Amino acid sequence: GGLGGGISMNGAAASTAPLTITNSTIANNTTTNGAGIGLSSFGSSAAVIGTITSSTITGNIATSALTNAGYGGGISVPSGSDTLTLDNTIVSGNSMSNGSFDIATVSTATVNANFSALGTSAGYTLSGTSGNNLTGLNASVSALNLGPLSSFTGPTQTIPVIALRYGSTAIDAGDPALNGTADELGNTRPQQTTPNNAPDIGASGPGVRSNA
Repeated sequence: GGLGGGISMNGAAASTAPLTITNSTIANNTTTNGAGIGLSSFGSSAAVIGTITSSTITGNIATSALTNAGYGGGISVPSGSDTLTLDNTIVSGNSMSNGSFDIATVSTATVNANFSALGTSAGYTLSGTSGNNLTGLNASVSALNLGPLSSFTGPTQTIPVIALRYGSTAIDAGDPALNGTADELGNTRPQQTTPNNAPDIGASGPGVRSNA
């Protein structure tokens, strides 16, 4: 138990370098708080900066019954002036009993999100520079039509990923600036140039769509 089931960055060591996550699936972890990612500058006078790009954070379960600000299921930022930046990332389908299912921060932390799918809005406030996000019902697990964690093979590796089933709202809704970059398996974004010439939101888009 503790802060951060999938990834934990906290204390003085966390403030010495930013946390950068790209093309990653963080799923099905369980701990007391921040079951996907825990980001905290507790014990340090310096703020922690976390940047998450083209990743999928889902199915993580925080078991604490505490209702403190910054305590949540998917990503927890329970300290001062830390900054969380999301681009082209899914944070949906996580859980915690206090209702801050997906992202939870203290009021002095900053959350920037663009071209991302954010399942619930409870527990945090988006910055004024955020935009082009899927929110509310459009970012629910059912709308995103996320598949189970399963092994897929790409040009560079075979690893467990979360596929977007056909009909997902995340398909072609990602950040156009990421066109030409590789996804988690090494496939090139975007898979198709119509209708939006945009990549899919999440860690695995091109070539990792599933009917199952």
